[in-house]
Amino acid sequence: NPMNLNMWAWSQSTKVRSIGLCHSVQGTAERLARFMGVPFAEMSFWCAGINHQAWYLDLRRGHGGGRGEDLYPLLREKMDDAAVFDEDRVRFEVMRHFGYFVTESTHHMSEYVPWFRTTPDLIEAFTTPRWDYYDICVNRRDPHEERMARQASGQEPVETARTNEYCSFIVNAMETNVPYVMNANVPNTWGRSAFRGGGAGSVLISNLPPACNVEVPCLVDGAGVHPCAIGDLPEQLAAINRTNVNVQALAVEGALTGDREMIVRAVQMDPLTGALLPLSRIREMVGELFTAEARFLPQFS
Repeated sequence: NPMNLNMWAWSQSTKVRSIGLCHSVQGTAERLARFMGVPFAEMSFWCAGINHQAWYLDLRRGHGGGRGEDLYPLLREKMDDAAVFDEDRVRFEVMRHFGYFVTESTHHMSEYVPWFRTTPDLIEAFTTPRWDYYDICVNRRDPHEERMARQASGQEPVETARTNEYCSFIVNAMETNVPYVMNANVPNTWGRSAFRGGGAGSVLISNLPPACNVEVPCLVDGAGVHPCAIGDLPEQLAAINRTNVNVQALAVEGALTGDREMIVRAVQMDPLTGALLPLSRIREMVGELFTAEARFLPQFS
């Protein structure tokens, strides 16, 4: 997933103030509310980790922070309902073994770990129906482009309905000083907001590497964006995160320095790739990718 890579590289190579936004935290929270039959407006949560692999550390009906009804017992009960389990097989299976629900979808999560895509039987058991990304991108692109063209030409009105994407809420909070809480992707060393002058503060997630990019709750108000310190993640969750952070560290170094060997090593360290292929075949595959994409990657020529 490019979010962590992009934000990590961006923070190391520019001084532009930035945060990374994704809809997986709020989107998954809405999905969990549906699974449990709990009105989303009544649910609170505390979620942190890395993008596409953040964890609902606290999930409650009513106030969070140890108050209100703990919803994890209800979610575990729903997991035993075959119809519910079938909607999110990978994420429920990860929760069964590691104790917490993860933010990214079953199909994506299955790509970040070595447990669900190594045999045809596992693929059939956990990732059906199969996604074909090329078909998805083509099918999503054309209708959107056609609709935007009609809106730009005045043939149909521009849509103004608000979604659960964070951007408009951030602008509103910064302009009106009405606080808003969201999850954003920031460097782990940002103990205070980059929008207040930057600088490295405390590490936000203490058992993830300081240099990495993390996804944590952030308070937004008229003074800017203020990431929240999490402390330690449960060690089993940090262990999963670190397997992906290792890949990101190598990939970012390779991208910023033009070191082709670091890119090879990044792919070799990918958990799923390493579970499927020997080192020599991975090196061969990455070489084929560099050849195919050479016109887009002049820094590696």
